[in-house]
Amino acid sequence: MDPQNNVVACKSACAAFNKEEYCCSGAHSTPQTCSPTTYSMTFKKLALTPIDTLTTMKLVRSLLQELTT
Repeated sequence: MDPQNNVVACKSACAAFNKEEYCCSGAHSTPQTCSPTTYSMTFKKLALTPIDTLTTMKLVRSLLQELTT
């Protein structure tokens, strides 16, 4: 966050969606119930894979569509 509270980097799924499964809270608050999500696994894969910006944008768009449907 910058001084005006604007996000200046990747926003976590917890911050973006505020759901228990992304925040590891409530019913998902233990190591046994807080599993990696499609969101986290996609971004981990992107971080470990040297790909171009267009491919990254396509993957992120696809992920966001999946999360909002």
